[in-house]
Amino acid sequence: FWVMGGLGVAAIAAMLALLPRTAGSSNSPASLSHEVRVLGRQQVWTSLILMLMLMIGQFGLFTYITPTLLEVTGLDESLVPWVLLLNGVGATIGVFLGGKLADWKLMPSLITMLFLQALMLGVIYAVSPYPV
Repeated sequence: FWVMGGLGVAAIAAMLALLPRTAGSSNSPASLSHEVRVLGRQQVWTSLILMLMLMIGQFGLFTYITPTLLEVTGLDESLVPWVLLLNGVGATIGVFLGGKLADWKLMPSLITMLFLQALMLGVIYAVSPYPV
C-alpha cells in the first residue's frame, strides 16, 4: 500500500514539474452545460460503451486469473507473481499500442481491440483446464 501511495505522489510531482502550465487556447473554462451536451453525441456513447466492455474484460480476467492459475491449471503458487507481472507488462504494452492505434483510427482500433480481447479470453477459457 505504501509503495503504491509513494508512486502516486511521485507521479503527481512529475506531472506538476513536467506538464506545461498553459490550459490550452481558451482562457475560460468550459461551462457545465457544454460538457453535458457532448453526451448527446452518438460517437461519445459508442466510445464509452466500447471502453466499458474493454474494462469489464480486463478486470474480469484480473479478478479470476489467480484462482484459475492455482485451482484449474495447477500452476505452482510460486509462479503466480510472475504470471501477474507478465500480465501487467502485456497490459502496459497494450496501453501504448492502443494509444497509437487510437490516434491513427479510433473506432476501428477500439472494435479490433475488443474483438482480440474477447478472442484471448476465449482462448484462456479453452486451455485453462489443461495443467501447466
